[in-house]
Amino acid sequence: MLKTLLFEIGTEEMPAKFMPDILEQLKKLGENKLKEYRIKFNSIKSLGTPRRLVLIAEGVEEKQDAIDQVIKGPAKKIAYDENGQFSKAAQGFMRSQGVTEKDITTDKVGEVEYIFAKKYEEGKDTKAVLVNLLPEVISSLNFSKSMRWRDYSIKFARPIRWLVALFDKDIIGFSIEGASSSNVTRGHRTLSNREIIIDSANKYLEIMADNYIIVDQEERRKIITSQIKELAEAKNGMVVIDEELLEEVIYLVEYPTALIGNFEEEFLALIKEAIITPMKEHQRYFPVLDNAGNLMPHFITVRNGGKESIDIVRQGNERVLRARLKDAQFFYNEDMKEKLETRVEKLKVVVYQEKLGTIYEKVHRIIGLAKFIGKKIGLKEEKINKLSRVGLLCKADLETAMVYEFAELQGVMGREYALKNGEDKEVAEAIYSHYLPRFSGDEIPQDILGQIISISDKMDSIVGSFGIGVQPTGSQDPYGLRRQALGIISILTDSNLNISVNELISNSIELLEDKVTVQPKEIEEQVIGFFKQRLRVILIDKDYRFDIVDAVLENVTLNVKDIIDRVSVIKIARGNGEQSFTELLTVLNRAYNLASKAEKNNTEVKANKFENKYEQKLYEIISKVKIGVAENVERKLYNKAIESLCEMIKPINEFFDNTMIIVENSEIRSNRLAMLVQVKEISNKICDFEKILD
Repeated sequence: MLKTLLFEIGTEEMPAKFMPDILEQLKKLGENKLKEYRIKFNSIKSLGTPRRLVLIAEGVEEKQDAIDQVIKGPAKKIAYDENGQFSKAAQGFMRSQGVTEKDITTDKVGEVEYIFAKKYEEGKDTKAVLVNLLPEVISSLNFSKSMRWRDYSIKFARPIRWLVALFDKDIIGFSIEGASSSNVTRGHRTLSNREIIIDSANKYLEIMADNYIIVDQEERRKIITSQIKELAEAKNGMVVIDEELLEEVIYLVEYPTALIGNFEEEFLALIKEAIITPMKEHQRYFPVLDNAGNLMPHFITVRNGGKESIDIVRQGNERVLRARLKDAQFFYNEDMKEKLETRVEKLKVVVYQEKLGTIYEKVHRIIGLAKFIGKKIGLKEEKINKLSRVGLLCKADLETAMVYEFAELQGVMGREYALKNGEDKEVAEAIYSHYLPRFSGDEIPQDILGQIISISDKMDSIVGSFGIGVQPTGSQDPYGLRRQALGIISILTDSNLNISVNELISNSIELLEDKVTVQPKEIEEQVIGFFKQRLRVILIDKDYRFDIVDAVLENVTLNVKDIIDRVSVIKIARGNGEQSFTELLTVLNRAYNLASKAEKNNTEVKANKFENKYEQKLYEIISKVKIGVAENVERKLYNKAIESLCEMIKPINEFFDNTMIIVENSEIRSNRLAMLVQVKEISNKICDFEKILD
């Protein structure tokens, strides 16, 4: 008979940000543990609220599978000593398998005899196995931040207060760190604050719903989404559903009830972001917009409870938001008393990083790198002057009261104050957009000024950190360098900027001057490797073959768009299974192998040393292809460059078929190897073909 397993870990309120990951862990652990203990089941899922982590497995067998297997041990000649007794090797094997001498047999594998252990173990009752299995699940859960309580040794995100463990109606009895399992859970803190008996695992969700607990997070998601949309529509508006905020709210409540509140229209004089940020980041409210996208004087929040006293709850939330918005209004008015430009001087006392100096110094490095990029891509003087202006003002809003109070508004307030101060619209927009992209998948700056300043800011942070020996290690990346490198790559991929990362790194090192403590050459190598690794991950995630990516990244300058073009062309040629490309890989692989035997810097070919027509023919085609590949690579026509390389396939094959390369005559040998070195150098202008797998 198949049964249902219910396992509930009752805790004090869990941080919402922990929940998605821990529920995923719980499901995987439950699944893996059941398989490890040979317990069959049909399905398994994890559910959770702020106060409980729940695992439900359905269609669970009443007994674990039996063990019936034969395990190969050491060879017979090793398993027995000269007296015919089991050796230490055999005894160790038996101990490891939990068998005795009577379970040992011998048999041949090929011509060699081995000992074998025959193991058979009757499956135990699942209920008895779960007594050990479930505590293992608890101790295996990992949190980004854990705590201990009382004198217990276990570490958990929050103290465990109760445990429910049922196999259908049977209690699975065990204790862990002061909590004993039972069939008793807890209801909602305010609506059903009592002990609740779960008489059957199959009735769990129904019983909990009757006691104001919606255990299934996806059901809560649907309820919340439906309720907040209805409330907004009732005001002829639409709710702005931020998925990250929605995910957080789902794990803040056990019984969601949405309500709509109001705030004074006078606050709408503030920019939209200055209202939405306190709503979302500080109060977990959803803003409401009209059909034109304008903010309405309403907000929606979700309470953890029913509709009782909903007006009192609404009034309380309105009071809290009103205070926040009054603060924002005051800060805004105070900020407007001083121009953005005058705040730049104040950055001289704001430390960016102890060894890298102040933000004021960073601002001037940003300007220097931005001007270098502007000149490199041929911007007119007017645009370069605007770049300098953006660079000067881009961090000035860090010294405003609004950004000090609401850090999420950096860039947003810079743009607002710049416009109010009469700055050029293009300059103001770039002050905001230079912070983009802020995370993976975020938009990139759409304006050329924002793109250049964003790259300059991020590159200065990366090179500066590497320059003082501060690099990301494992999961540690305190300065967000990986995110910033991905931001630069995203901008270079999706914009019209065509500049190599190598040049950006070199110029950034020069601007840092004596701030860095690592040798410039070492910084350059480390940062290039750092960028290549980020780009490699991105390209492989986009379904490009790892060997093609590695082949392109090996020798070329780190120009993101150029690398993507090369990888794309080679992927198409390789993926289409073109016979010529397959043949090209074969001949180049052989040429590369032999070229490795040449003396260093041996590339000079002497025609008077040729002994047959195949050498002459290959030499002539090399001279022709060298020009063709160089021209096509210069024009970034990589498919044409590969076509040029393919012209060498037949001459190289004929050369190999009719010429001994490694001969005793050193001059002849050297001459022939030099031609193959030239073949390698020509093909390397596209990529390192040796790395592409057959």
